[in-house]
Amino acid sequence: FWGYYKCKDFRPETDSEGYIKEGGVIKCHDKDLPKWGAELWQWNYNGNPKKEWIAKMNAPSIEIESGIVYINR
Repeated sequence: FWGYYKCKDFRPETDSEGYIKEGGVIKCHDKDLPKWGAELWQWNYNGNPKKEWIAKMNAPSIEIESGIVYINR
């Protein structure tokens, strides 16, 4: 059995100023997200899952330089 959840707020983590966190993860930020999903559904910015048995996310190539994220540079 594989559970699913239709996330309404799926995006990278941000800091208090709204900037994408360096070294953060892409995840669902819904307040009502099931705890088990919150722990599993996380990917780094290259699309690699936090848990090895979760599917890899298709992701563009990225570079972080001087606090700026470059996508498909």
